[in-house]
Amino acid sequence: MISGTASADCGLLVVAATTGEFEAGFARGGDASYSGGQTREHIVLSRGLGVTQFVVAVNKLDAAEPAWCQERFEHIKSMVLDFLKQNGFKEARITFCPVSGLTGVNISNSDKVEDEDGWKALKKWYKGPTLLEALDGFSPAKRGYEKPLRAIVTDVSSEGKHVNVRGRVVQGFIQSGDNVVVLPVGDDANVVRVERGKAAQEG
Repeated sequence: MISGTASADCGLLVVAATTGEFEAGFARGGDASYSGGQTREHIVLSRGLGVTQFVVAVNKLDAAEPAWCQERFEHIKSMVLDFLKQNGFKEARITFCPVSGLTGVNISNSDKVEDEDGWKALKKWYKGPTLLEALDGFSPAKRGYEKPLRAIVTDVSSEGKHVNVRGRVVQGFIQSGDNVVVLPVGDDANVVRVERGKAAQEG
């Protein structure tokens, strides 16, 4: 999760709408009933690793009580949105989508409808985008190519006399032959090779 998040500018957060399941995932650490939910942990890690945009899919709303309950969706949205804003996310960069991953309701606009009743129940109160439309609505990240190099390092390994570093360039640019400074220790290093995408993952 950490290495993938560190390479991302935006994220998809899936939370369960079923009673008890959302509460377990969103519980505070040290709660008497739960040891602490992973939903909060994932939000904090994502912000620290550079994610600035989120689509929050409120899943299993068809299994809520009652099914496709607007009040349940709004309750979850309110709690998650407040926590996202507390961690530095801007509300304008967050989209909430009620979905059912099992039946496909509100995943995409498709001619093949497995749960027609679910679509009808949802459309009585929800007028927003489908999940795929929300994902397509992410704003491209702005890269400050003219600024000094700054990169988030997610993995380091040795290869003979060389050191392989995996991460994400946040601003500036890097190319073979560049001299860089590794912070916070201040060591000087020379860039021998730069790989990206699949080649970097395999290497």
